[in-house]
This record gives sequence, structure tokens and C-alpha cells, in this order.
Amino acid sequence: MTGPVRILFVDAIDPTSGLQRSFRPLGLGYLGAAAKQRFGDDTVKMRLAFEDVAGAIREFAPDIVAVTSTSQNFDIARAHAVEAKQAGATVLIGGYHISMMPECLSPEMDVGVLCEGEETFQELLATYLEHGHLKDPELLQRIPGIVFRTGETLLTTAPRAPIEPLDRLPFPDRDLLGTQDTVIMLTSRGCPYKCLYCASTRFWRGIRLFSAEYIVREIRDLVERHHVRHIVFFDDLFIVSKERIRQLVPLIRAEKLHKRVSFNCLATANLVDDEIAQLLRNMNVRRVGMGLESGSERILKHLKGAHASVEKNMNAVRILVRRGIETEGSFILGAPDETEQDMLETLNFIRKSPLDRFDVHLLTPYPGTPFWDYALKRGLVSRDMSWERLYRDFAHNPDQALFLCEKTSRERAHEIFLELRAERDARDRKLTAKANLKVALTNPATIPRLIIRAVTRIAAKEHP
Repeated sequence: MTGPVRILFVDAIDPTSGLQRSFRPLGLGYLGAAAKQRFGDDTVKMRLAFEDVAGAIREFAPDIVAVTSTSQNFDIARAHAVEAKQAGATVLIGGYHISMMPECLSPEMDVGVLCEGEETFQELLATYLEHGHLKDPELLQRIPGIVFRTGETLLTTAPRAPIEPLDRLPFPDRDLLGTQDTVIMLTSRGCPYKCLYCASTRFWRGIRLFSAEYIVREIRDLVERHHVRHIVFFDDLFIVSKERIRQLVPLIRAEKLHKRVSFNCLATANLVDDEIAQLLRNMNVRRVGMGLESGSERILKHLKGAHASVEKNMNAVRILVRRGIETEGSFILGAPDETEQDMLETLNFIRKSPLDRFDVHLLTPYPGTPFWDYALKRGLVSRDMSWERLYRDFAHNPDQALFLCEKTSRERAHEIFLELRAERDARDRKLTAKANLKVALTNPATIPRLIIRAVTRIAAKEHP
């Protein structure tokens, strides 16, 4: 090829979702960094789009459009692929959905990248740079970890070995992603547990860790070069290795990074103890999220396995609260065997707990999980379904949401779900009031602004 190859990375999100728009796609940042590492800035020219993708395709005129997508947004991804193909681009698709269901590769998608993508993406780029296309089946068959079509036949190549050690990966390309005051960061890939509802463990196929030294270098880069003030560790399980946390905290404190940046992380209750809580406090972790899932011992063990218990969940929350760390819990309603009493036990657990925040979700049968297989056998899902059905809000659209539960009626489950959401909102208001009081006491000049904000919120609720 003459001139640099133009790559448009596309994050297939629902643009109406504030949550989906709030963080940049870290996986695409890693792909961009991997491309620069192997080929250099003179060979690749890259851009990211997640809103007005059609406009970005027209303006940037990419040679390659690389899309990442979750299952619930796969219809959106396919629409972007159609736009890219009509513009004459080679289309790559990666992310959770295509990795769990390679058979969903559509005609407008040239190649699907399965699971971990950095090395696969480098090899696909090398092939494209040498030949100017990705259409030769003989060339593609040499690349592990992809799916492609030749005629009407779908071909999946051999699985690619996981990257070891992770420290040889470059940091995600934050210039591509664009930095904010708050960013997400990975310190590991995967999880040692196999919760029945989780697609992530099936995607990563095991657990691998970045070293404490690598983590500190990336934090320093985010703070000094990108002026980040808060980092959300997006690992499935940040505290998976207590020894690594023991190594990490002194390194962070030695460089006084704990005074320049704060952190959130995810944990599992059975690994939370006084030592872990103190270590997290010492490195300036402000909030810990945990998948507590259920207040019913029976349902909890069904969802998460023998390592989980309601008692461990409550103990973990209390330990973190004692250390002054904000706690956030996530709960799931609607397991196939869940009774009304099980659901009420979850409500009772939350009311007794000192959780600062929590949220509740309807059990979703994501592809790759045992619940997908269960829903498939019951005829509730299919391989050619409208994928946005996985994203239907049970609170506002109870009749349209996928509902797997067989022991409680949809109507009663919805009533309990709304009770849980009301409890959640009340707890959020309490936490907001507490935070506002703290701000007002330390900076009285903010009081008028806080009053205006509170009045605006009340007016919005009265006149939606």
C-alpha cells in the first residue's frame, strides 16, 4: 500500500444511554496501541467513533472499520458494518458477542476477531498492508482466533493462545480514546470464578494479572501525562491476589500517587477481610463494588457457587464500611428457580445492610453463559433474534423484558423489582444529601448552587 492505512475504530453503543457513553472502549485503546507498537505512526492513521458513525466514515474515509460490540448492541454494530461496507471499507468485528457466537458474522462483516484481540489485530493488519485486502481464505486460515466466510461457508480458525505475560502489552492508546477526569483501567484479565450469569469468564478463559510495577507505571502515566484525577479499575475482580495488592500499595504510596488520584474497584465478598480493606484504604480506594446478587442463600449459591454465602456478603459490607470505604452492591432478580420468598429475602438483606449504594437487575441470558443455553431450550431466545431485547428495562417495560423465572409470576416479580428500585433511589438520595452537606460545611460558597440543584431535581420529578 502507498500511504498509511486508515483505521476507524467504532464502539457500537446505544447513544441514548448515558452509562454507555460515560467510558471510552478500553479494548479499542489496546488495539490502537498494539497497531502503533508494531507498525508505527507513519503506517497507521487511527480515529475513534461512537456517535455519528456514518458521518465519521464519510469524513475519515477509512480503509478498515473495526467495530466492537456487546450482545445487546449487536444490531447497532451490524448497522455500522453496513455503512462501512457501502463506503468500500474492510470491516472487522470484535468483542463479547462475536466471540461467544461466531455464527453471527454477517455478510457485511469480513472478519470476526475472537476473544483477546491485540495479536490477532496485528496479524490482520500485516496481511492487509502486504496484500491490500483480507479476502484470501488461504491467508486468513493462517491467522489464529478469527472467523470469516468463504462463499456460504463459515470458517473458524484455531484458538489463539492467551497473551503471557500481560506486561508486554503497551498501555492503551489514550490519545485515541480521549481522556477525561475519570477513566477506566485494567489490572487483570479474567476471573477465577464461573458465575452462571457472567460472559466475561468465558471470554477471557482464565485469570491473568498485570504486575504491580506495570500498574504503577500506567497510573503514573495517566496522572502525569493525561491529568486524570480518578481511576475506575474495571477488572472483574481487582482483589483476586492479596499478594499483588500488598506489593502495589507501597509502590503507590512511595510515589505519593494516592494523594493525586483516587480509585474505585470491584471485589468479591469472600475475599474481603480487614487486611484487604485497610490496603484499599491506604491506596485511596473510595468505592468498592461487589456482585452480592441475592439475599437468598439457595439462589446465591446457584448463581455464584459454593464460595458465596449471604453471611460473607454482609460481613464484607460491614468491613468496608468500618474502613470508611463506600460500598456498592449489585443484585440479580429472576433466576429460573427463584421464588417470591427468595426475592423478598434479597429485599430484606438490603434493608438490613449498611450498603451505601446498590442496584438490581433482571437476570439476562447472555450468549456464552449457561443461562443462554437454558433460555435457548425454552425458546425465549434465538440466534437470529433482535439483540436489543437483552437490554429491555424490566422496571418500565416488564412485558417486553426477557423473563426466565418459573417459580414467581412476572407481575409479582415486577412489584418486588420496583420495591427494590425505590429502596435504591432512597439510599441514593441519602448519600447525595450527605455528600452535599460535607461540601457545604467545607465550602459555604457552594450552598446556593446546591439549593438550586436540589430544587431542579424536585421540579423534574413533579413535571417529567
